Amino acid sequence: MAYVFGRQNPNPAALTIFLPKGRKEYGGATLLTLPALLGRVASLTATCKDDLGTALAARAAQSKQAYQAVCQTQGTSKGEVQGDSRAEKALRKAGARQLKLNLLDRVKLHIDEPDTVRALYDPKVFTQPTKAAQSKV
Repeated sequence: MAYVFGRQNPNPAALTIFLPKGRKEYGGATLLTLPALLGRVASLTATCKDDLGTALAARAAQSKQAYQAVCQTQGTSKGEVQGDSRAEKALRKAGARQLKLNLLDRVKLHIDEPDTVRALYDPKVFTQPTKAAQSKV
């Protein structure tokens, strides 16, 4: 492998096959480009296993399979995350309602002292948030 990719005397044909856009293509891999790059490496190391060794070809194939397994697991758990967010939204709504009820109880205790109530509580709690306020959150 050192012979094929060595920095001092690299094999230009091998570099062109494995790195058609240069070394930065792999260093700058994104979630969109990674599957294609892993597929390229797995297929090319299998094709060139006589020069690179069977251990490297097997490792490349295992890396591709491990990545695909992780992606599959992530895809199946996506529904669970969405379900959790819906439950959290319902809990937040219930919590906000309970907070308003608690504040109303406190206001009842100080019904004859409006200045005290204004000093303790923000009246915006009882208003519906606007779209502009929601986008800031």
